Amino acid sequence: MDLAALNLQRARDHGIPGYNEYRQFCNLTKAKSFDDLVKEIPSHIVERLKKIYKFWYETSNPLLRFTEGQLTEIRKSTLSKILCDNSDSIESIQRSAFDLPDPFMNPRVSCSSLQSVDLEQWKERISCTVGRVTIDVGSADRISPCVMCTCTKEGVTHLSIPENQQLLPSSLYFLKESVLADHVCKVQCAYAFRAFPQVDIARMVGF
Repeated sequence: MDLAALNLQRARDHGIPGYNEYRQFCNLTKAKSFDDLVKEIPSHIVERLKKIYKFWYETSNPLLRFTEGQLTEIRKSTLSKILCDNSDSIESIQRSAFDLPDPFMNPRVSCSSLQSVDLEQWKERISCTVGRVTIDVGSADRISPCVMCTCTKEGVTHLSIPENQQLLPSSLYFLKESVLADHVCKVQCAYAFRAFPQVDIARMVGF
């Protein structure tokens, strides 16, 4: 049993501020990395903290962390909303459950007015939709002449087409107006806009 990790989690559950908040309260700078802790905390303790935080849900490791959409929903959750959702007869509650109600600083509000967590963010993805384009998980497709999107389980990633030559296949699928309106194309393929070719009867770009 990892008692240190459990104690950290209990502190978060009870709304106790994090260590950085106490550093600032004591006129110290906020730590931005574990290296910033070595002056106040013994090095062997810092190493243990690194191991504890390796599995924290906000880690930078994409295989461990929640997605940005999931983190946004988690941060919307409040103790007041949790009390409302898990009680049978509470209809209103102060916004900050740990503080006394106050008409101005901490008013009582209807439980229905508090934000709920959207569990759709945890739904297994089978595709992503970008504008009018639907892309299967693990696949990539163009959403504009010079922008390629890849659908992952965590969401959509965008990639501009870096090589000027990549504009050529776009001529088969996009109207001239679409290419001209694509700001990424203007940046990546400026030469093509200086010497743009003729447009055929179907108004498709022909190179």
